Amino acid sequence: MEQPRRSRDALVADIGGTNARFAVVDIDTLELSNIKHFLCSEHPSLEDAAIAYLGALGIAPRHGAIAVAAPIHGELITLTNSSWRCSRAHLRDAIAFEDLLVLNDLQALALSLPHLQGSALRQIGGLGIISREPKVVVGPGTGLGVAGLVWGGDAWIAISTEGGHVSLAAHTPLEQEIACKLAVGRDRLSAERVLSGPGLADLYVSIAEIENVRADTLIPNEVINRGPRKK
Repeated sequence: MEQPRRSRDALVADIGGTNARFAVVDIDTLELSNIKHFLCSEHPSLEDAAIAYLGALGIAPRHGAIAVAAPIHGELITLTNSSWRCSRAHLRDAIAFEDLLVLNDLQALALSLPHLQGSALRQIGGLGIISREPKVVVGPGTGLGVAGLVWGGDAWIAISTEGGHVSLAAHTPLEQEIACKLAVGRDRLSAERVLSGPGLADLYVSIAEIENVRADTLIPNEVINRGPRKK
């Protein structure tokens, strides 16, 4: 049976290498509802995950906006740290959207920066906050995403980048020792190899070796849970 169409609702999603998060947004109020989290491994494709989410709700919104952890070039959507692959047209048709926006996940986060309260932002250098100066967002997850935001004269422009793939810089002797251990078996050590979920687990093992402590086999969340809590 065909699902009811809700013209003022849209599907929104944040798709990473490990996690996929879906919600329904009211276009008029921007209020989110029915927030749901999946592991990407639970579904064979992005469209299957989206169809399962909407099917469980029994709705079929006409509009969609999906932020993905991948560079966006042309029609093809290729997740950087996931096996999910599809085209914009295929995804739009599979979910029966009238229109679908696909953008880089950090690009989407950058667009949110002007709407945040000042206390949610951190200034980098300078003597004071200057309105409409460039902004940046950095997001460690399965990989390391980086995006910038610049004022274009009449609107903010979000600039997606692959900044997480820059070579990792080590400054102190300890950082250099850690970098040498992390670089073993790799042609190049990028920032993403450390500042990410998998990188966190590798970092734990490297520091344990340097301190002559036995390293357990841990996944990133276990490393975080064992770490000291900030009070």
